[in-house]
Amino acid sequence: MPLFLLRFLQPENRPRFRFRLAGKRRVAGVEAWRIEFEERVHPTIITDIQGRDVDAKGWFAVDEVTGRLSRRS
Repeated sequence: MPLFLLRFLQPENRPRFRFRLAGKRRVAGVEAWRIEFEERVHPTIITDIQGRDVDAKGWFAVDEVTGRLSRRS
């Protein structure tokens, strides 16, 4: 679900996360900011098959000119 990450960035969900600017890198030939995120509120947005909370944690790269999400993990 490639667009699922956008749910974390919706205004009502942003307070659930801690975001950290983690530098710049080149992604597909474009300069991008690496932004790390970690969910810090329970219940979490994602649950496992048994219904237990799964903390969302990872990073995404944002094109510094257009604001486009370039890559995620």
